[in-house]
Amino acid sequence: MYSKILLASDGSNHALRAAESALKLVTENFTKVTLLYIVDPNRIKKAPANSKYDEIFFRQKREEKLQSTEDLFIKHGVAYEVKMFKGDPEVEIIKFVNHHPHEILIMGSRGLSTLQEMVLGSVSHKVMKMAKCPVMVVK
Repeated sequence: MYSKILLASDGSNHALRAAESALKLVTENFTKVTLLYIVDPNRIKKAPANSKYDEIFFRQKREEKLQSTEDLFIKHGVAYEVKMFKGDPEVEIIKFVNHHPHEILIMGSRGLSTLQEMVLGSVSHKVMKMAKCPVMVVK
């Protein structure tokens, strides 16, 4: 169905369900999935201050968080690449999808309550408003 799918993932259960939804949109041998992982340094406890170890630390975090998603793609023979950036997830996702066109962006919802979402907003809601391509949010 799609030849270029962007999957934004944080390794959560919602993100894994989004990966399963992405698999349903894959056309055999014609689809490439870009797995986008954003590390928010403000949310990681005890992140090392030394930049020499910074890259290793964030790569390990990515591997921990995305292992089940990568295993799923490998099991189904889906071609994928991983892109990792540091920063505010909503800003980095929007920046990436708007500068690297994909046919669809798939991401999981955070499952915030209605009140929290009204007050704080959610990453998926903000991305939906700013992305220049269709966005599928999976609960």
